Amino acid sequence: MSKIHIQISTSPIIQTESLGMSPGALAKRVFIKRLYQWCPDQDTVDITGSFFQTQNIEFDPWCDEEYPKTVTYDDVLDAKSNIKREFSQSPLVALAYWGQNLEIPVTVVLPVTSSLRTQQFCIDYDAEVVVHGNNFNEAKRKACAILVNSKLSYINGYDHPHVISAAGTIGVEILEQLSDVHAVLVPVGGGSLIAGIATAIKQIRPGVLVYGIQSNKCPSFKRALEKGAPWQTAAAVELGMASSLQVPTVGCNAFQTARNLVDDVVLIDDDWVSKAVFHLIDREKIVVEGAAAITLAAIMCLPKALRELREKKVVCILSGGNLEPMLFKCIERAKAFDGRLLTINATFPKEDLQTLKKIFNFLTHLECNVLRHNFDQPWLSDSYPNDLIVTIICETRDKDHTKSEDYDQFCDPENPRKLNFEDIVEASEASRPFIPATPCYLSQTRNDFAINFYYKLETVHRTGSFKERGALNALQKLPRDKKKIGVVLASLGNQAIGLCHCARLLSIPVVVVMPVNVPLIKLQLCKNLGAKVIVEGSDLQEAQKHARFIARDKGLSYINGRDHPDVLTGYGGVALEILEQVPTVDAILVPVGTGGLIAAIATVIKHVKPSCLVYGVQSEVMPTFFESMEKGQPVTKPMQNSLADGIAMPYVGVNAFYNALPLVDRMILLKEDWIARTILYIVEKERFVVEGAAACSVAPILNSLVPELKTKNVVCVLSGGNIDATLLSRSLDRGLAASGRMIKFKVGIRADSAAMAELLKLLSDGGYNILRQFMDHIWVEEEIHYVETKIVCQSRDLQHAIQLKRIIEEAYPKTAVFETEPLNDKHMCPCYIKK
Repeated sequence: MSKIHIQISTSPIIQTESLGMSPGALAKRVFIKRLYQWCPDQDTVDITGSFFQTQNIEFDPWCDEEYPKTVTYDDVLDAKSNIKREFSQSPLVALAYWGQNLEIPVTVVLPVTSSLRTQQFCIDYDAEVVVHGNNFNEAKRKACAILVNSKLSYINGYDHPHVISAAGTIGVEILEQLSDVHAVLVPVGGGSLIAGIATAIKQIRPGVLVYGIQSNKCPSFKRALEKGAPWQTAAAVELGMASSLQVPTVGCNAFQTARNLVDDVVLIDDDWVSKAVFHLIDREKIVVEGAAAITLAAIMCLPKALRELREKKVVCILSGGNLEPMLFKCIERAKAFDGRLLTINATFPKEDLQTLKKIFNFLTHLECNVLRHNFDQPWLSDSYPNDLIVTIICETRDKDHTKSEDYDQFCDPENPRKLNFEDIVEASEASRPFIPATPCYLSQTRNDFAINFYYKLETVHRTGSFKERGALNALQKLPRDKKKIGVVLASLGNQAIGLCHCARLLSIPVVVVMPVNVPLIKLQLCKNLGAKVIVEGSDLQEAQKHARFIARDKGLSYINGRDHPDVLTGYGGVALEILEQVPTVDAILVPVGTGGLIAAIATVIKHVKPSCLVYGVQSEVMPTFFESMEKGQPVTKPMQNSLADGIAMPYVGVNAFYNALPLVDRMILLKEDWIARTILYIVEKERFVVEGAAACSVAPILNSLVPELKTKNVVCVLSGGNIDATLLSRSLDRGLAASGRMIKFKVGIRADSAAMAELLKLLSDGGYNILRQFMDHIWVEEEIHYVETKIVCQSRDLQHAIQLKRIIEEAYPKTAVFETEPLNDKHMCPCYIKK
């Protein structure tokens, strides 16, 4: 059989401004080769015959501890011409993926501690999934037992020589892309990745340092190097942030290959891993799992770890981006580690609710974000029987307050300004030295929707959104004397961040006014960029009034970040780049708030390519622009909160509406759950961090709202990625619930441990994860000996959730109640018919 030769594109190494060389988003490799010198001859090794009958069934001829294989540089070069690549969570997922592509049946054995998402990935790729054992070793024993009665071939994804050889191609790529690299940091679990990379790097450039980075919760590879032999950590290891690196047994081939090549292995604490994950999401806009972020965590530990790498050129390998639903825990842990979370405990008499009111008023006065709070009453205690304990966890920051208002001559309803195509081209040319073109990324899942759609990644700007474009043009257009005095603006975040960044480049003083409900992350970014930040007003309109007062009082130039004509002109560069990068574009989907971005894009598109459709997308919670387009005139609406907070505007821009009205082809409204599902989808499938406003442009495709665009070339503008970490976590949870992967139900059971055990066994046998549960002994209908148990659990997908409903209702036909759509009786899922 001939080898499979496949040409691939190399993984990029990204330059970052915050930490020197950013971790390259390098993919795991899966080496695919039918014939290999280490593979035993099937004539001599019969899996179903005497070999496994006379030997230990756990014996793996490809990973023999007595005769380990040493992977050489020639093996790596051989692998380089026989390789496929895929971003994957684990070797098992990759194996399932390529098994589907090559039409090879694959059986995957996973321990019960593996995530539902990993199981579902394998199922999606047509693999047969067997869940068995409490850890990796027990799962391996089950896999070997399956071989006894089958003709399957066993592949150890952590130690197979082919896998190690393929990993070495990453090292070759690094040296091709960055020849003057000083050190490479590699995540270490079983050791196959570092063994392959070290083999390649030490052969080509022996002076380059190769460091392994491993979690201190499972230091198996570190201990193996110290002992000089493969080491096995106790199986009962507490799972940490880098759980996929917690491989208890070091691969014998990996150890034999790497033992004399690896310069050192550094152990990293979970606190630093969580901080690194949060940093990559917050600053680099990259979603990674803890196992990948551990290399950056080692850099962030300086000078505590890797002191010798200070001011050196270092490549960190991001080995995977499939972050599990522990994201909220990870972000919270990172904030706590940085001292950004404050826990307040207060005890007061149950009747004294005024004290509680004072506490929350005090936190409001300090502009604190209350993340959660709960109440408890001391029980089994005679000391304080009537006291109530409240625990509050919040983010805190204090700000000053001022008031006033003024008139904006550039946004006059009586005299709206028309955008000019020539001015947009001129602004785009002037911004080139400061703002590089952002990429149009072809979606990896386009075939699932029969739409060839691209993402216009405005999230990769230095400040995380397209707002830089308009801010830079507005600042460049200021007279020289006004630049010296400075500017003032009001913003919900993104516009202020973009303008502060550009003002710092041009050395222009900035004052930013923000309402009290602004996310703390955006407020802090403005301060970090050198702006004076004032928190004032309950919404953007009140903040704008105060900003205009400051402009009049101090002589500063006021810039309306959402409707100033120079700002809108700068936004037009997005459309110019789209036409350059995707000349065959048939439609553009744009998130719409006050309308500045869509007005600028439509002005360019309809001038250059009138046949191209321009669609605006907005949340149905705040359909201000939609209703304005319907009525042909600007309307205002009461302010409502939305997942797409960046475009939840109670009014439309005067200039924006005037320019967009005759040019926009269609407006689309979205449900909040659709936005949440889209954020989850983009994070899981495309590995991009986006805010709710940006997700709106993709939601119409995911929810089949644009059937007329089938087979067309469509560009979705991802307008920004500056989402507050707390809101991101809540959005992902809501996305899970809306997708049927998080279910809430209540059921009445007998008030004894046996009944509870029976319920939990039903959930365990069905493969569900319990996230939360609450038992109500007081407000129980009918029998006093029953308890109402409320449970929130996690499923693989909607079909798995529907199966749970059937199981629970069959076991508890009289007391089971499902409270959330689409499983409740009010809005019945069409896939489920109640018997």
